[in-house]
Amino acid sequence: MGFLTLDGANYLLGLFGGTEPKVDTYYVALITGSRPGLTTHGVELEEPAFADYSRAQIAADSSGWDVDQGVLTNTLEIPFPIPTSLWGVVSYWAITDSAETGSGRVLWAGDCDNFTVNVAEQIFLPQGSLSLQMDLDSWQEVT
Repeated sequence: MGFLTLDGANYLLGLFGGTEPKVDTYYVALITGSRPGLTTHGVELEEPAFADYSRAQIAADSSGWDVDQGVLTNTLEIPFPIPTSLWGVVSYWAITDSAETGSGRVLWAGDCDNFTVNVAEQIFLPQGSLSLQMDLDSWQEVT
């Protein structure tokens, strides 16, 4: 299950408050290093460092997501480029607002079952593999 990051929370608050434009496309990053945290930014993500790697696009509208009991889940398979180099072991994922590796805001992040990305082995994150949920324990009024 993915978690909302600080940048993700600020993005959502900006949407609700009318101060943030809606992102049309999200980008899914594969993480081969340290687990992303609540305050991780796109420049800090440890993605495969090869020219043949790029983040995958996913629509930021209802065409790519389903909501059931407060959980948002991808409804489409998410393809990545066919690697010409060994990308290594992927342990985590992140959803960003930028296509560029090493940039953007990390909006959501999460764990996945470890898998190795080998040469010429195209990776697809299957339908239902990204689940996002917001757990709000309490609200505090700011005056």
